[in-house]
Amino acid sequence: MDVFYNLINQIASLSENETDEFLDNYDKFLEAMLSNQELLNDIKKEMKLQNMNRNDIVQEKEALLVSIDRTIKEVTMTEKQKELFKKLNDIVHEIYDKILEQGIRECINVPIELCHEDAKVPTYAHPYDAGFDFYLIEDVNIKPGETKIVRTGIKMAIPSGYELQIRPRSGTSLKTSLRIANAPGTIDCGYPDEIGILAWNTGTEDLNFKKGDRIAQGVFAEPPKGEFQIVTDLQQVVGANRKGGFGSSGQ
Repeated sequence: MDVFYNLINQIASLSENETDEFLDNYDKFLEAMLSNQELLNDIKKEMKLQNMNRNDIVQEKEALLVSIDRTIKEVTMTEKQKELFKKLNDIVHEIYDKILEQGIRECINVPIELCHEDAKVPTYAHPYDAGFDFYLIEDVNIKPGETKIVRTGIKMAIPSGYELQIRPRSGTSLKTSLRIANAPGTIDCGYPDEIGILAWNTGTEDLNFKKGDRIAQGVFAEPPKGEFQIVTDLQQVVGANRKGGFGSSGQ
């Protein structure tokens, strides 16, 4: 990535006359990179544009580490510069390992509050899964035909511009008559209370779930905001040949 190669060149070009304060700024900048989710997301976006796969990411990481090692060996530099290069080497390791663990999709920070002693942090079964699982905080019985709000014991600060979609788990839907009544349910950013799941028993027998069972999954989505524009004749906008109504497109 260009950001790392630029850093290699900048650190290598520092002279002995550079002040300790200037070098310390580099040191602080490198430390900040580790907690900079925006930087990580920017790197992921660039990888997406280049259609990079896991092997490509591993190869790029190794190329960066080789470049850092070669620069240390070939360029005359101060001990402080060498320390910076060692730190940059560690940062490249950590950032690329994070990307290999998370995948190249964007990650968002989501503060959560566990508001029940038995609440569990939601988990992704696999790093590349779209949905994460919610866990029950208590035993639940749902009668045939009944819709019940089941508790998760979790509050989330959903980032502005995002929604949390509540969806059924495919395995649960296959093996039981449990459905999520309003699937996909939407929880808007700014919702401050505990997340509840609208569980619906579509079968003819009681459904029983135990505390700690995975009951549903959540997916973060970034829906666009509609700007509504009044027109006098919508047919002119959609086209003269476009017809509406139920069944208008045929069977």
